[in-house]
Amino acid sequence: MLGVMRRWKEGETPSYGLPIIETREDLKKQVVPDFFKAGFMPKLIEDYHRIKENLKGRLEVCIRKSVQGPFQTSTGLHGQENVFMDMLTDIDFVQELMEFAFLFHKEYVRGWEKLHARDYVRFNIGDDDIDTRSTISPPTFRNMMMPMYKRYSERFNVIHWHSCGNTDDVFQDIASIPGLEILEIGPYDDTIAAARIFKGNGVKFYKCPNVPLVVNTTDKDAQIRFCEEMLQAGELVPPKTLFEAEDIDHGLNLPKVFREVSGKS
Repeated sequence: MLGVMRRWKEGETPSYGLPIIETREDLKKQVVPDFFKAGFMPKLIEDYHRIKENLKGRLEVCIRKSVQGPFQTSTGLHGQENVFMDMLTDIDFVQELMEFAFLFHKEYVRGWEKLHARDYVRFNIGDDDIDTRSTISPPTFRNMMMPMYKRYSERFNVIHWHSCGNTDDVFQDIASIPGLEILEIGPYDDTIAAARIFKGNGVKFYKCPNVPLVVNTTDKDAQIRFCEEMLQAGELVPPKTLFEAEDIDHGLNLPKVFREVSGKS
């Protein structure tokens, strides 16, 4: 919808192409896309109606909800390295990029709700580029990201938050996001510490596995340690296991190990 092209390489996960916003002037020219008209959306909506009609109510059909947060959208538009550098040299520009992301997400949700004739219910903030030990310091996270997340909460009410980076240092802050309903813990986060912080506040949380080390592996000891940590934290094997595995056998193996460790069939 925003015009960022994907880079495809056989056997690898697609990645972002070149950034489409280099300067403030580029950002000023960027128009918040129309949900029904931008990019591939007309074709996608056409497919939605066709599939829905063919299924005749047997299954629910919907267009995927947005899964990126304001920071991840900004790095997609401006480039990761550019955003990280601007956080040191021109943090106002990063905030302007996130403001555009917020406007984009509001328009996307409005269009989604109009198409499906129902409430969006929960907004998924996936800010995978946030790691408070390498990309964003805890003070910067608190000063720059938390006010933005609270705006998302005010607009969308119910929040699902995730980063693939290490966010142990700011779990207390994340726990204070209004409307936070689900937290997907990153692969490098301390699951036990998170369980203590979020205990009793009603937030549901699950663990995103380190796919190479836990899913696509023959190291059963590593899988056992992962499962024991989940059980100690009161967790379940994460639902991302299957679709992030390199094949069905690897995808099914971790749940099998979990059943062995937990003693449940």
